[in-house]
Amino acid sequence: MKRLFLALLPLALLACNSNDAPAPAASAKTARRPEPPLVATPADCESSKKALDDFIATLPTACEKDSDCGGYFLHEDLCAGPTMLHTPGCPPDNKGRLFVLQENIRRACKSDAATCEPVAYEAACVGGKCVDKKKH
Repeated sequence: MKRLFLALLPLALLACNSNDAPAPAASAKTARRPEPPLVATPADCESSKKALDDFIATLPTACEKDSDCGGYFLHEDLCAGPTMLHTPGCPPDNKGRLFVLQENIRRACKSDAATCEPVAYEAACVGGKCVDKKKH
């Protein structure tokens, strides 16, 4: 029973945060691309990882100064290091999608035996984009 509850908890949390009201009509200038549907069951490990990477690529990285940037461990594999984003990281309206994509990877991919400590980084603004100064 506990496993069933834990399996359904992410879906219940997302349902509580959804807004079923129709969106007001937006002008062509302010219209947002519709988000892809949330996926509850991933097809396989590689497609789940690609979906997360594609999502992360849409997150804000623009900056004006170093303090605009931060490192965020969004991948399941800590060995991959942090993703550099404009602070505060993933916008609140995208966190549900991020959670589902991360959960898809946990379900579809076998856990590696190797574990890593979080990689040290130095978030910086270079050329108007947040980067890891230790890699750049």
